[in-house]
Amino acid sequence: MKEHEIAFPTKLSPAEQAWLRSKPFGTFDRAESQRNLADVATFLALLARHAPDAERIVELGCGPGWLSLFLAQLGYTVTGFDLSPQMIAVAKEKAKQAGVAVTFVVADMEAPIALEPADRVDVVLIYDALHHCQADEPALRSAAQRLRPGGVLILAEPNRAHASDPAAVAATKRFGVTERGLDAAALARSCRQVGFAQVWRYHASGQAFQPRHEGLLETVRMLTYPVLARFIFGAFQTRIWLVAQQPGGGA
Repeated sequence: MKEHEIAFPTKLSPAEQAWLRSKPFGTFDRAESQRNLADVATFLALLARHAPDAERIVELGCGPGWLSLFLAQLGYTVTGFDLSPQMIAVAKEKAKQAGVAVTFVVADMEAPIALEPADRVDVVLIYDALHHCQADEPALRSAAQRLRPGGVLILAEPNRAHASDPAAVAATKRFGVTERGLDAAALARSCRQVGFAQVWRYHASGQAFQPRHEGLLETVRMLTYPVLARFIFGAFQTRIWLVAQQPGGGA
């Protein structure tokens, strides 16, 4: 329910609120920091592959804004949108402290929008935000409406196992927030239904990022993991990474 998403930051403990302000750095959850920073590397790789000339980026559901800030520090012109005024306040505070120019706006990522061509951007990012929505298509349609011809949407979300994950179940009970599990094939269909011309799925989480030493067992794991991710783990144990492109651009 959106009122619970809006109120979420106000219900956090002092330590959790401090984490919002320091994420992805600090000592609160180093495993989460590892995942966040690995995901940044994946975003950058997908940007280089699908939008190498991108300049303007929108992040929908930006939360405390750390990913938007990171991208702005790399030279992109970034606007972050979030439903929660408290989240946007934290994001603005972080930007001010870092001395980084980022525009942060309170807005519903599911709301339809009409933009002039000059106001449309090269890339829209959705990172761990779509699964808090009640449905996929409104947010995907809003993302499509913000993109120039040939622009791309890059999203990373938990898969369908997330709905029964103990941490997600606990968050729903504690905060009343939505914690859906998503399906990669259904997401791809929804992207096409809202007008995207092409959709690519990537396997880019978990074991794929683990360093491997030169021992025989580690070498076997390194070689077999991509196959397992594609045909076994990809169905229910790894995160969903999708890239969707608007009509009017090359692959």
